[in-house]
Amino acid sequence: MEGEIMNGIMKDFFLPSLVTVQDMAYIEDASGTHGMLKLLDKILRYHLDQHEMVTLAKEMDTMESILELSRYRFGNFTYKVIWNVSKGYEVVTKYSLIELVTTTIADRQKQDNVFGQLEIEVYLDMEDSTYKVKVV
Repeated sequence: MEGEIMNGIMKDFFLPSLVTVQDMAYIEDASGTHGMLKLLDKILRYHLDQHEMVTLAKEMDTMESILELSRYRFGNFTYKVIWNVSKGYEVVTKYSLIELVTTTIADRQKQDNVFGQLEIEVYLDMEDSTYKVKVV
């Protein structure tokens, strides 16, 4: 029950307020702030989606938003996503690919904020027929 109430508050109040702040940042020509808010909005909407399974494309799009938001926060890395599969409508468990990337970012942030270049390879593991990411 409490989770449902919080989700309602997020959808009915927090996200619309976030969009308003985003619009104000755009009007005030604060492009960096506007960009960060757009990414945060996208990530929060993904989180609030009640589905346990999502398309590979949606999972990876959200992962790229997280990477971009992290670049705003830390500013000291670049990234490249290598697609060894088609970015399509295959279904994956929500957060299954995002988790490795966010864990890598957190670990590297703890190690003196040194990121350098992240290469993220998305591939299909032929042994168990699941999509995976490898961070280099």
